[in-house]
Amino acid sequence: MKRICLFPGTFDPLLLGAYDIIDRALPLFEKLVIGIGRNANKTDVQ
Repeated sequence: MKRICLFPGTFDPLLLGAYDIIDRALPLFEKLVIGIGRNANKTDVQ
């Protein structure tokens, strides 16, 4: 059986902590799926 990991989040922006989790998960799973969601309550502040 294939080991698959789902890592969901809004990742707005993708920060070093998320990169660290991804790097640690890569050797543990055959497939890593990163689900990026949109938070409609956030507004772009520039």
